[in-house]
Amino acid sequence: MPNPIWTLVHLLGTMKNAAGEITIDGLHDAVEPPAPEELAAIERLAARYRGLQEEPRTEAPRRAADGPFYDRLCFQRPLTINGFHGGYGGPGTKTVLPNEAW
Repeated sequence: MPNPIWTLVHLLGTMKNAAGEITIDGLHDAVEPPAPEELAAIERLAARYRGLQEEPRTEAPRRAADGPFYDRLCFQRPLTINGFHGGYGGPGTKTVLPNEAW
């Protein structure tokens, strides 16, 4: 029997590559480059908050370092997973295979 949790896990795994780059075709097509005023604002922001430019120290895979920190922070679309659930988790009997995942 297919397990919807594994199906979802494999689907989510195709959305970014091992380098942390988003692999969804067309996701960035409608993104316009920043205007000169926006770039100037980012320069002021970078000068004011230099400490935020340091990458977090973690053992987890790192996101793609595709451009300066504040460019990535302000002008690139993010992709993250904020929650995951599958099957019935309430009181009582559970089945071996979940019937849904979300």
